[in-house]
Amino acid sequence: MASAKCIYDNLSNITDEGIEISEIYKLAADIIAREYKKYDISIKAGNIKRFFATGITPNGTVSYVKSLLQTMKKIYLINVPEGYSNTSFMNILLDGAVYRGFDVEAYYCPMDPKRKIEHLLIPEIGVAFTTTNKWHDLEPWEIYTGEEDRREITMIDINDYLSAYYAEKNAGILEKLSKLYSMMLNESISALSRAKENHDLVEKMYVRNMNFEKIDTLVEKTVDNIV
Repeated sequence: MASAKCIYDNLSNITDEGIEISEIYKLAADIIAREYKKYDISIKAGNIKRFFATGITPNGTVSYVKSLLQTMKKIYLINVPEGYSNTSFMNILLDGAVYRGFDVEAYYCPMDPKRKIEHLLIPEIGVAFTTTNKWHDLEPWEIYTGEEDRREITMIDINDYLSAYYAEKNAGILEKLSKLYSMMLNESISALSRAKENHDLVEKMYVRNMNFEKIDTLVEKTVDNIV
């Protein structure tokens, strides 16, 4: 997993360098003007709740993004190049909401949990920003629940803001890094799967030797002491 993260960081560094950052700032500013313009800056900033909606597990990569969008009125589906950090873009959208007093839900990338926001929800106004890529793809038709579904979906492709010359110049190294990343990530998942098998084996040993009645009694005593 650590090796995969090193490759991922290289992907991010190369991809981010080719992104026209001034255009990304303009894009974020346009969205803020569209979604936040009728809300004043608040004396009290909103709270940020931090979660994960995707994960790397013994069963592979998993995503629960779709379940988060059920109550959202407006959804931005943002397609991003593999490895693109999108930290500036998402942080601008997050700050714009927080400064207006809205509580936000920020969902972080499991490969870069310290800084990379993958998805951003503002429940109070029903707006969601969710990124998609080869590892957690989501199509508009997967979100709609039927003909009566009136939610608005806006598609954005960050690849449109990637220099064509830069992308062509670095296509070879980006392709190699992408293959290496996939290989190391799959190796990580295999290692997690083997670890899970060993964990389950040890757990079975404990289960048949535990006195759960005594544990229940201990829990009741502990609750009584606290209460």
